[in-house]
Amino acid sequence: MKKDFVFNGQRDGEEVIDVVNNHPYVLYLPGIKTVLLFSGATAIWIFSPMYSWVNFLMPLAVVMALIGIWLFSAAFYSFKESILVITNQRLFSINQKGFFSRKITELDHRNIQDISSESEGLAKMMLHFGDLIIRTAGAGTGTELVIKNIADPYDIQQLITRTYQK
Repeated sequence: MKKDFVFNGQRDGEEVIDVVNNHPYVLYLPGIKTVLLFSGATAIWIFSPMYSWVNFLMPLAVVMALIGIWLFSAAFYSFKESILVITNQRLFSINQKGFFSRKITELDHRNIQDISSESEGLAKMMLHFGDLIIRTAGAGTGTELVIKNIADPYDIQQLITRTYQK
């Protein structure tokens, strides 16, 4: 728990109960893509002295390496900046997508109608991560707040339930 966490717009008497990050597994697929791009770039660089026809592919190797760096950097930035802040009064969901897209959602506890958690797939079940689904008063089907890929979604669901029932 990160009780010393302070954020802009925090109300008087509002205490941060927990700050939840995405599960590190979200870096798996971008990591594989980056490794494949770097492997291709390295193969071009290694074989360029051996075969003269490979020399014209050196700019492609540089582009592949730069794309790999960009992909992983954007994924890591999204991983670090996407958080769920649980306070004694509200929830804040900050969802960062790449470098240039961010969605911030604020939700008062009194508006919460239903909370559920969902983990689908072998990796999510084995590594204990999944999605948290929060439905609010007046929200129709498909308009719920979904916080994706957080560690131990059931534990977070129970924490929020205990917090807003006080």
